[in-house]
Amino acid sequence: MSKLSLTRYLYFLEEIKITFIETLLKKNSLKECYFWISEIYYSGFKKECWDLLIKIYYDFYYLSNKKLVNKLKIKYKKRNEIKTIYEFINILYHSNSCPYMFIARTTMKGRRNIKDIDETIKSTLKKAQVSRAAFYINILVKSHPERCVEIVENFTKKSFVKYNFIDNDFTLFQALLGFSSKEYNQPKRNLCSKTSKENLNYIAKINTKCDRTYNTLKERRLLDIMHSSNQRP
Repeated sequence: MSKLSLTRYLYFLEEIKITFIETLLKKNSLKECYFWISEIYYSGFKKECWDLLIKIYYDFYYLSNKKLVNKLKIKYKKRNEIKTIYEFINILYHSNSCPYMFIARTTMKGRRNIKDIDETIKSTLKKAQVSRAAFYINILVKSHPERCVEIVENFTKKSFVKYNFIDNDFTLFQALLGFSSKEYNQPKRNLCSKTSKENLNYIAKINTKCDRTYNTLKERRLLDIMHSSNQRP
């Protein structure tokens, strides 16, 4: 999607995505998270909503919340409902985040023309060279996923459990990278996904038409990009 794509209230789509991620990770306000995601959703970018949420989960929450996958699978089956998106966000908002996967994915480095990618993956994992391991795992996942799984299993001495609720190269790559990393303590509590009535009423209000169309931006463009904690006067 073009970086120049505009939403219904004339925000730049890519800037909203960044602001939403920042608001979610910093736990600034759950209400503000709903505001930004609804702006994406009601602007016609429904697929982008789920693409963004799935990437956020694997980048920042997967390692420390692997058991969430089963709950998220259930939510994803009702992905065409905006309420499900709010519930998904509510779960992430109350979960602990970890940037390990995001850093590994965004700092990948290596050489494409290598003689033995299998041995290179084993070597980089053994030396804990995360960025290099991520680079080669990403390559092999796209060409020989079964072989990549076998290599990582041999390294960890464990059987790989496919937790993914969407099967594609990205989620398999992230899951394998997480599987090959150190173990993180998993929360024992069950997180509630129920959205409060107050927040639902807030979202319902900003998604209704203004009595006077010319006042739409003034009355509905409530938050500033990258400064979502500051309400407009």
